[in-house]
Amino acid sequence: MNKIIQPVYIIQRNKEICSNAKEVLRSIKSIFPDETYESIASRANVHMQTIQRWSSIGRSEAKAMKLLISTFEAEENMDNILLKKATPKQLRKQCEIIGWDKIINS
Repeated sequence: MNKIIQPVYIIQRNKEICSNAKEVLRSIKSIFPDETYESIASRANVHMQTIQRWSSIGRSEAKAMKLLISTFEAEENMDNILLKKATPKQLRKQCEIIGWDKIINS
């Protein structure tokens, strides 16, 4: 399974920023093709134009980036919980969507 590129945080002018926001956004968009700038902005609790600026400039506020990454991590954990509580029929359907080998090896 693809992983989101880990953000690199640096201190610049006494402010913590993510210096590779463009790459992080690109990895999110490739792993989650249904995500839009609007949905990503909602997850990061910022305006959509802020996300567009991140993708062009390549830097972002660390606080917003950490919030964004945490929403995807929480979603991954939720998927694991849901799979544990799934019925055999739901598991079979999920395995057909994701791939049997990925489910078996997880």
